[in-house]
Amino acid sequence: MNTKRFTEDEQYFLDTWANYVEESHYEMRKGKAQNKYVIKVTSESVKSCGDSTNNHLIGYWIMSDASDLEYAGLQECIRDFRWVKCVKKEITSYVWEETNE
Repeated sequence: MNTKRFTEDEQYFLDTWANYVEESHYEMRKGKAQNKYVIKVTSESVKSCGDSTNNHLIGYWIMSDASDLEYAGLQECIRDFRWVKCVKKEITSYVWEETNE
């Protein structure tokens, strides 16, 4: 896993142009949910800002380590955490329920 800590210039770009996707649940630790933020940078965002030096940021990004996000906002996590590129995969799961028959 190739993690990255964003530079100050990248942080400024992401604060302005990155799209929040979701908080992805990772695990429970001492009764607290440990989650990871997921963000997306589009090619349109890079074109809009007029700075092609951020082309390497295009795509989905997820925090490399889960955290209690109740006290950590997205901008703080962009600044303080390591991130890794990721892809979105859909998974189908089933739940079995009893019937009244």
